[in-house]
Amino acid sequence: MARQVTITLNVAAPGRNEVERLATPILERLGGYGDVSAEPYWKIEGTWMVTADLGVREGDSVTLVGQVLGLLGVQAPVEGDADVADATWFDDESPFEGVDWISVSASHPGQVEAEIEELVPLPPDPPLSKEEVDVLMTKLRGDDDGRG
Repeated sequence: MARQVTITLNVAAPGRNEVERLATPILERLGGYGDVSAEPYWKIEGTWMVTADLGVREGDSVTLVGQVLGLLGVQAPVEGDADVADATWFDDESPFEGVDWISVSASHPGQVEAEIEELVPLPPDPPLSKEEVDVLMTKLRGDDDGRG
């Protein structure tokens, strides 16, 4: 069973360059990772939320979250089940410079969302001739055995 794994780091840094310097070594410990975004964290001035896609990995969610925490050398209670799980690690004495807390989650890989398309009305059917109406009515009444 495959699960999408994501990590979020809360990094204290004055700017994006410093965030990248602090977050990159942590992400590199995890092997491959995909898209990374870093946004200022509005709740705590001077901190950033760095979210990285760790890809789709085989295994149940609880095990995958535990593996990521293990690769980082930290422990946190994992909540959830085989389908969806997450864990948040925090410590006043972080082994990672500038990182206040780490959250790891695993769940079913996302589905591609369908694009909503506006329905376009079909043009009206052209009017039927008298002969076409008679043929249609004969078939609807059952007067025609379908061979003619």
